[in-house]
Amino acid sequence: MWHRRLGHPGEAAIKSIVKGYVDDGRTCESSAPLHHSSWFVRVCADHSLYARESSGGAQYFIVYIDDYSRHAEITVLPDKRAETCTAAFQWFQAKVDGWGYDIRRFRSDNGSGEYNNKTFRSILAVRGIAFEPCPPHTQHKNGIAERMIGVLTQKARAMMLDSQAPMHFWAEAIDTAAICIEEPRINPWTERRHTRCSNAIAGYTEAATTPTHSA
Repeated sequence: MWHRRLGHPGEAAIKSIVKGYVDDGRTCESSAPLHHSSWFVRVCADHSLYARESSGGAQYFIVYIDDYSRHAEITVLPDKRAETCTAAFQWFQAKVDGWGYDIRRFRSDNGSGEYNNKTFRSILAVRGIAFEPCPPHTQHKNGIAERMIGVLTQKARAMMLDSQAPMHFWAEAIDTAAICIEEPRINPWTERRHTRCSNAIAGYTEAATTPTHSA
């Protein structure tokens, strides 16, 4: 009854509102399709521009987030052309395939240059992935990815300021920030990424603290 009256929220949300609420164990057929119960049923994506080119020649980073687990994967890009973003998605899709999951829905901002184009749509269609671009001027509808961009940027900036690392190490800092978010979740991919990112942060910290000598 309370589930229906409150607009079909999850159990945790009802308990926070209704004192003494006890779940009766019945499944709501109306809202069941709205709640993702498996990894990578829906993936949200967004990208961000950095003012300075990274040590590897990147200007952007892109984040892919699993709507169910909030697991995030990061990659850096030299630009945000359609072919570049398409290649990045194919890299991510190959990783998900290797983990034994299928992406069913893809959500992003309504960027015609990156995703809402014939090439990218055809790739999604071949794999049976539904495309969910947000309407114009409604970035909040892609809030999961938008918020992750903000968190990653803040963490990376704090680490770089603390270590006095040069700005061109921002890509390594973003990658390490992703690890700091993923680590507490103890998922099966963290350990492999952790080794790579630990080496990266050690490298830019050493570069920042090594004294330079003028000729």
